[in-house]
Amino acid sequence: MDADISRSKIVRENDPHNWNSYDHYRTIHDKRIAEHSFIDGTKPNTLEFQFHEFKDELLLSLGGLVYCNHQITLDVEKWFETRYVGKQLQINCFSYRYIASKHRGTLILKYHNLHENHGEYFHRIFNPQSGELVFTEVLKRSQFPTFTEVLDEMELLTRNFTKIFPNMP
Repeated sequence: MDADISRSKIVRENDPHNWNSYDHYRTIHDKRIAEHSFIDGTKPNTLEFQFHEFKDELLLSLGGLVYCNHQITLDVEKWFETRYVGKQLQINCFSYRYIASKHRGTLILKYHNLHENHGEYFHRIFNPQSGELVFTEVLKRSQFPTFTEVLDEMELLTRNFTKIFPNMP
């Protein structure tokens, strides 16, 4: 297996998932969506940010579909806690789900932290022809990819799957 697929050896000094201002996050998010080469610009995504009040807390969700090249759809669901520092709204994501599949439903890639232990972040890769699970690992929060890194990996997998996994049919 190509070592670039595993994220478990990534060591970052700064966790890219730490607190960020909502305005800065939206600016970066919108820029990445508009500019990433793997996103199919002919189909509008359905991503939507929504605020929710829950037990005297303000939460933010991001959910929807991103249509990509090679007839791939990325299903995104993220939940953020919020806080104010002065008058600035800040967000910190605590729940992640990225599921990439071919439009007909064959899984390609999954990232999430939805199991009971939210400190475990799962990375799974599937054969894009069969949907068979071919790779899995558990990551730390700092090793978990950013949205752009998920798109980059989807592009790499769909372009080079047989090179990455030479023993796969």
